[in-house]
Amino acid sequence: MSSHSLHDSVQSAYRACHSTETANLGVHHDIAYALDNNCCAVLLMLDLSAAFDTIDHQILFDRLKYSFGVTGDALLWLQSYLMNRTQRVAIGSVQSDDIKLDFCVPQGSVLEPKLYCIFAKPEGEICIRHGMSYHSYADDTHVYQIIRPQRYWCDLSKRLEKCLSDIGDWMIANMLKLNEDKTGLIIFASKHQLKHLSDFRLTFDGTVLSDVICVKNLGIYFNKTISMEHQASAITKACFYQIRDIGRIRSLISVEAC
Repeated sequence: MSSHSLHDSVQSAYRACHSTETANLGVHHDIAYALDNNCCAVLLMLDLSAAFDTIDHQILFDRLKYSFGVTGDALLWLQSYLMNRTQRVAIGSVQSDDIKLDFCVPQGSVLEPKLYCIFAKPEGEICIRHGMSYHSYADDTHVYQIIRPQRYWCDLSKRLEKCLSDIGDWMIANMLKLNEDKTGLIIFASKHQLKHLSDFRLTFDGTVLSDVICVKNLGIYFNKTISMEHQASAITKACFYQIRDIGRIRSLISVEAC
């Protein structure tokens, strides 16, 4: 995949030098750059329900063969790895019957993340087709668009809704499910622009997504002006918690350990 540049260029998981840090830096840089140039940004954070547990094996094999060129013994090896697996539940000495697994990639395995990224690559292609920027980390996808202020909101909302609709249709066709309740929407703008922006909403599959004040993106809090105030507050709170715990055992440890 590396030799033939088959990786999604903005998929940050499970590759050397591509972590939550690079994913957050990439999205943060684009948004902060937009605000510095008197633009706004809209970020849509997509959340999937049990993504790794719902991967259809036959669809995955077809994608490996026709999109990534994995054929012959290599494809047979992957098929033998995934097919005819079973699982059971044990509580004490009691065990359930075996259930055949026709879906999922084995969690905790070396191949699990790679196979999921291969399976989900068309999701990014849909974003590109609609002219949207995006960044992915495993099953978390962040779709965003940099725009000039208010006069473009109407057009952008239609494009975002169409992009969301196409992603939803693709997920249904590929046995995945978008979790509308955990899908987040936030508009980034400078302080003086925020005063003139009305509430922004998107409608998706009967669910109304409303603009929020702050979102948590891979462990980092982004607020509407990218001031990082919420993130600084969260870090400070966590530090005080640790310091308080150290204080409780201070009399039991050395100065060096403290």
